[in-house]
Amino acid sequence: MLSCKGSSRLLSDALDRELDLSEQTSLDQHLEICPACRDCKDQFARLIGMVSRLVDGELTPRKAPTENR
Repeated sequence: MLSCKGSSRLLSDALDRELDLSEQTSLDQHLEICPACRDCKDQFARLIGMVSRLVDGELTPRKAPTENR
């Protein structure tokens, strides 16, 4: 059974390459039983979506608030 650490590694690897069938199956099985890793996967997906929209010009970066001095 894949550990959370292994799941995190595969989620990260999947950003750079297609997982092989064995890796994808192990990851899918782990995600079925681990809500924390499902949340991590969802966070990755949201981050990738936001970065893509930023690159495409659909979002603009927010400026950090400045202190009034």
